Amino acid sequence: MSVFQLHNVNFHALRATSLAGVMLVTLSACSAMNPLNWFSDDEVNPPAELQDFTREVSMQRAWSVNVGNGQGNAYNKITPALDGSTLYAASVNGNVVAVNADNGDIIWRTRIDGTITGGVGARNGLVMIGTEEAEARMAARCTL
Repeated sequence: MSVFQLHNVNFHALRATSLAGVMLVTLSACSAMNPLNWFSDDEVNPPAELQDFTREVSMQRAWSVNVGNGQGNAYNKITPALDGSTLYAASVNGNVVAVNADNGDIIWRTRIDGTITGGVGARNGLVMIGTEEAEARMAARCTL
């Protein structure tokens, strides 16, 4: 047997051993997930029973501001940003608004070109907004 043939035999033995190991792991995982129980009504961790409680705080809406028409059929998780007492919010269609978080008064409102898909970021006097074109629009606190 030549060296080349010996190397070939070892390769085939290694491949067969590896294949056997992969099959063993795969089959052992299948035994943990019994397909007969996939649609069973038995809950492994049923939810805890609800407890009675006494309401301690009564909430009331202090103010609300309409920023835009929503996001339509898209799922863009556009979240507002709070910087000090100013809340910055945006809508998909380009509306951006700065609101006094204490009383809901609009400080400024503007519209940018393009579709907004990223949440508003605000810190240290800068406001940032992400667009569908993968642009980050940044401006000073009072101008966009």
